[in-house]
Amino acid sequence: MVQLRAKIQNDRRYFWALVCFILVFAFILRLPYVSSGLPYFYHEDEAHHFNRVVRMTQKGEYNPEYFHKPSLHFYLRMPVVAASFLWSVKKGEIRSIQEVKTEDPYGLGDYNFTASHPRLVRWSRMLSVLLAVGLVAGAMKVSWLLIPAWPLMAATGLLTAVAPGLVSQSAVIGVDMPMAFFAILSVIFSLDFFRTKAYRYLFWAAVCAGLSTSSKYNALPICVLPLVTIVVSRALRWKNLVTSLLVPIGAFFAASPFILVSLPLFLDQFAYEIWHYGVAGHQGHMATPGFEQAGFYLNWIVADGVGLVGLFLAFLGALYFLLRLEREAVVAFSFSLLLFILMCLQKTNFTRNLLALLPFVSLLVVFGLFALVDISKRFVSEQRVPLVAGTFFLGVFFQPFLTASQVSMRALSLKDS
Repeated sequence: MVQLRAKIQNDRRYFWALVCFILVFAFILRLPYVSSGLPYFYHEDEAHHFNRVVRMTQKGEYNPEYFHKPSLHFYLRMPVVAASFLWSVKKGEIRSIQEVKTEDPYGLGDYNFTASHPRLVRWSRMLSVLLAVGLVAGAMKVSWLLIPAWPLMAATGLLTAVAPGLVSQSAVIGVDMPMAFFAILSVIFSLDFFRTKAYRYLFWAAVCAGLSTSSKYNALPICVLPLVTIVVSRALRWKNLVTSLLVPIGAFFAASPFILVSLPLFLDQFAYEIWHYGVAGHQGHMATPGFEQAGFYLNWIVADGVGLVGLFLAFLGALYFLLRLEREAVVAFSFSLLLFILMCLQKTNFTRNLLALLPFVSLLVVFGLFALVDISKRFVSEQRVPLVAGTFFLGVFFQPFLTASQVSMRALSLKDS
């Protein structure tokens, strides 16, 4: 065991083999959802988004004429629809893109809830899965930037990989995976700027913040991150200030440009989302804003995130950073904290709105575990510390892993009926 730890620490091949193992493991857990339930759609939003992006591709139309969600995820999926169509032609399954059915007079909103060509759905779902695996990689990178230790990085990756909420939503054709992926990229670039003060990292952090918000409006708190970063980095120069304020806005509109062309429609539909979440609520998905809503989301983090022991360790990890007054922690966790507060202040609660939070909860769990192991050094010999750490980690890992395995197997068994 000691030799293995030394090899991973000193030999980059072993290090990257460990990273690849975790990412492949995450991919395998999510893979059953790529074909799950086909040819039928079981999620209204997924059917709607798939039909809309296919329709945009069929018409060569880049204005989605729909702004309840921003437009970036439609543009990301249009090339995938085109590529999957051409591959389907090669397989003899289709001849014209117009053959793909996107309407059904009996479907909700006239959308087709039975995929006429499932291969196109699988390819678009695969894009979501790849972004979800990228989210696991991003969580490991954030862990490494905070404390460059491979056990902490690996533990963060594994906990993020098995978070049941992330596994079950990983293949959905929707906005959540692009939003979470670009958000964690923004955090990574922000941490790089904090460490190096290199302007390019701040620029890309601001770009990714805008792209995340252009995937889903709920990501708006990420646009504050570049400004927070230059404040805690003590890099308040005019160039940095202008970049942190204007580049996220520019990236948002660059990725959803037809908002400016269809401004009245955007205002009406964006206003509906504000009303829907903050005023009206949603039957079966609402709670009183504030502590009741926070309790709902904390219960979800226990059930579909890191488990009860994991939640305790996450609070311990947060306390660990608070006591150390780590400025890097402000950069790493300000977005997730603001996102959590934003959603707790709403009346409507859909758990998918906090999927981007789970990698950061996993990070806090790991650092809570790190603090606990540090305390245990006073009571056990140095030789036993790895055994203690491994035991603690397995205790945290087992519950979400078991749940993730079960939901993955259910997806594998969900066939057309």
